[in-house]
Amino acid sequence: MGIVHKMAKAAIPAIFGFSFAALAAITPFDGHGSAKAASYDCAKSDLTGTEVTICDSPRLSAMDTKMVNLYYHELRGAQPAFVSEQHKAQEAWLKERNACGTDKACLTEAYSRRINALEKFD
Repeated sequence: MGIVHKMAKAAIPAIFGFSFAALAAITPFDGHGSAKAASYDCAKSDLTGTEVTICDSPRLSAMDTKMVNLYYHELRGAQPAFVSEQHKAQEAWLKERNACGTDKACLTEAYSRRINALEKFD
Protein backbone atom coordinates (compact mmCIF):
# COMPACT_ATOMS: atom_id res chain seq x y z
CA MET A 1 0.00 0.00 0.00
CA GLY A 2 1.52 3.33 -1.05
CA ILE A 3 2.06 6.26 1.29
CA VAL A 4 -0.57 8.37 -0.50
CA HIS A 5 -3.15 5.60 -0.11
CA LYS A 6 -2.27 5.19 3.58
CA MET A 7 -2.56 8.94 4.15
CA ALA A 8 -5.92 9.14 2.37
CA LYS A 9 -7.26 6.15 4.29
CA ALA A 10 -6.11 7.60 7.62
CA ALA A 11 -7.54 11.02 6.80
CA ILE A 12 -11.07 9.88 5.97
CA PRO A 13 -12.28 9.32 9.56
CA ALA A 14 -10.59 12.51 10.77
CA ILE A 15 -12.11 14.58 7.97
CA PHE A 16 -15.63 13.30 8.41
CA GLY A 17 -15.82 12.95 12.16
CA PHE A 18 -16.72 9.30 12.33
CA SER A 19 -14.79 6.08 12.03
CA PHE A 20 -15.07 2.77 10.25
CA ALA A 21 -15.34 1.16 13.70
CA ALA A 22 -18.38 3.32 14.41
CA LEU A 23 -20.05 1.93 11.30
CA ALA A 24 -19.39 -1.62 12.48
CA ALA A 25 -20.90 -0.81 15.87
CA ILE A 26 -24.22 0.42 14.51
CA THR A 27 -27.15 -1.02 16.37
CA PRO A 28 -30.70 -0.91 15.08
CA PHE A 29 -32.11 1.07 17.99
CA ASP A 30 -31.00 3.96 20.16
CA GLY A 31 -32.28 5.56 23.36
CA HIS A 32 -35.08 7.27 21.44
CA GLY A 33 -36.60 3.84 20.73
CA SER A 34 -36.03 4.27 17.01
CA ALA A 35 -33.52 3.30 14.39
CA LYS A 36 -30.01 4.66 14.87
CA ALA A 37 -28.45 6.91 12.26
CA ALA A 38 -24.99 5.85 11.12
CA SER A 39 -23.35 9.23 10.67
CA TYR A 40 -23.78 10.46 14.24
CA ASP A 41 -24.75 9.26 17.70
CA CYS A 42 -28.49 9.59 18.34
CA ALA A 43 -27.87 9.41 22.09
CA LYS A 44 -26.00 12.73 22.12
CA SER A 45 -27.72 15.53 24.00
CA ASP A 46 -26.78 18.28 21.53
CA LEU A 47 -28.54 17.00 18.41
CA THR A 48 -30.11 19.45 16.00
CA GLY A 49 -33.81 19.24 15.19
CA THR A 50 -32.86 17.70 11.86
CA GLU A 51 -30.78 15.00 13.55
CA VAL A 52 -33.54 14.22 16.07
CA THR A 53 -36.04 13.89 13.21
CA ILE A 54 -33.69 11.44 11.44
CA CYS A 55 -33.12 9.45 14.64
CA ASP A 56 -36.86 9.25 15.31
CA SER A 57 -37.67 7.98 11.80
CA PRO A 58 -36.74 4.38 10.96
CA ARG A 59 -36.94 5.23 7.23
CA LEU A 60 -34.66 8.29 7.47
CA SER A 61 -32.27 6.42 9.76
CA ALA A 62 -32.04 3.60 7.22
CA MET A 63 -31.39 6.14 4.46
CA ASP A 64 -28.68 7.76 6.59
CA THR A 65 -27.03 4.37 7.12
CA LYS A 66 -27.19 3.58 3.40
CA MET A 67 -25.76 7.00 2.48
CA VAL A 68 -22.83 6.65 4.91
CA ASN A 69 -22.04 3.13 3.71
CA LEU A 70 -22.08 4.27 0.08
CA TYR A 71 -19.97 7.30 0.93
CA TYR A 72 -17.27 5.24 2.66
CA HIS A 73 -17.36 2.68 -0.13
CA GLU A 74 -16.82 5.47 -2.66
CA LEU A 75 -13.80 6.84 -0.79
CA ARG A 76 -12.14 3.50 -0.03
CA GLY A 77 -8.84 3.47 -1.90
CA ALA A 78 -9.59 6.72 -3.70
CA GLN A 79 -6.97 9.26 -4.68
CA PRO A 80 -6.61 12.23 -2.27
CA ALA A 81 -7.90 14.70 -4.87
CA PHE A 82 -11.07 12.63 -5.31
CA VAL A 83 -11.49 12.34 -1.52
CA SER A 84 -11.19 16.12 -1.21
CA GLU A 85 -13.70 16.69 -4.02
CA GLN A 86 -16.19 14.30 -2.46
CA HIS A 87 -15.68 15.83 0.98
CA LYS A 88 -16.74 19.19 -0.48
CA ALA A 89 -19.76 17.57 -2.14
CA GLN A 90 -20.73 15.93 1.17
CA GLU A 91 -20.42 19.24 3.05
CA ALA A 92 -22.65 20.93 0.46
CA TRP A 93 -25.18 18.12 0.76
CA LEU A 94 -25.17 18.37 4.57
CA LYS A 95 -26.08 22.06 4.28
CA GLU A 96 -28.91 21.10 1.94
CA ARG A 97 -30.08 18.34 4.29
CA ASN A 98 -29.92 20.58 7.34
CA ALA A 99 -31.91 23.28 5.55
CA CYS A 100 -34.82 20.81 5.57
CA GLY A 101 -35.09 21.19 9.33
CA THR A 102 -37.64 18.70 10.61
CA ASP A 103 -39.51 18.31 7.30
CA LYS A 104 -39.47 14.53 6.72
CA ALA A 105 -40.49 14.80 3.04
CA CYS A 106 -37.66 17.25 2.37
CA LEU A 107 -35.18 15.05 4.26
CA THR A 108 -36.32 11.96 2.36
CA GLU A 109 -35.83 13.77 -0.94
CA ALA A 110 -32.39 15.07 0.11
CA TYR A 111 -31.25 11.58 1.10
CA SER A 112 -32.66 10.10 -2.11
CA ARG A 113 -30.70 12.59 -4.22
CA ARG A 114 -27.45 11.98 -2.32
CA ILE A 115 -27.84 8.20 -2.40
CA ASN A 116 -28.51 8.32 -6.16
CA ALA A 117 -25.42 10.49 -6.69
CA LEU A 118 -23.24 8.12 -4.64
CA GLU A 119 -24.60 5.01 -6.39
CA LYS A 120 -23.35 6.39 -9.70
CA PHE A 121 -19.79 5.73 -8.51
CA ASP A 122 -20.36 1.98 -8.07
